Amino acid sequence: MTTDIEDLIKDIGNADRVPDAALGALLPYAAELTPRLEALARRRMEGDWLYSTEDNLLFYGLFVLAAAREPRFWPIWLEMLKVSDDGLESLFGDGVIMSVRAITLGLVGNDVEVVADLSSSVDLASDVRAGLVEALARLTCEGKYPRENFVALIDRIATLEGTDNDDRCKWCVEEAIVLGGIGERAHLLDSLWRTDAFSIWNDADKAE
Repeated sequence: MTTDIEDLIKDIGNADRVPDAALGALLPYAAELTPRLEALARRRMEGDWLYSTEDNLLFYGLFVLAAAREPRFWPIWLEMLKVSDDGLESLFGDGVIMSVRAITLGLVGNDVEVVADLSSSVDLASDVRAGLVEALARLTCEGKYPRENFVALIDRIATLEGTDNDDRCKWCVEEAIVLGGIGERAHLLDSLWRTDAFSIWNDADKAE
């Protein structure tokens, strides 16, 4: 297998699907990869058009940095999270929530409080908020974020419901309660299930 970073980057940039082995081979080069991805990320945030090979490198490279737990990219990732819906949707497609969750968990280190503050921002894109809240639920279950703070975050996000026409905040709050096992907010969960946002759900869905 190729071990030169330039060849690995070229392979990833031109691949439609990248095997795990290729991404794993890039892990030792995370430090060298960081400034390249920062340059691509900043161009993207500034509205520059990227070649498909550059988009591929940024997409897959972010997961490499997350797997390597590369702390130097964390401030840039926080900036990326604050861009518009279109910004991250065009990069991650339908997988924005899962991607935000995974990359955040890899890069966050001990900066968990920043994630919580960002999650309750009114201006945050709805899918980004959902991804961050899922990450916080995981961190809470692992004892890395205080449970009482997570419950308070749920309450804050619940007050943002009216800011989303598609009821995404309701779904976000529901997911947070379920993933975090927040039994003390069962009444809130029940009230959410009675809204139009969950009208297609039946008793079996709720039991699951």
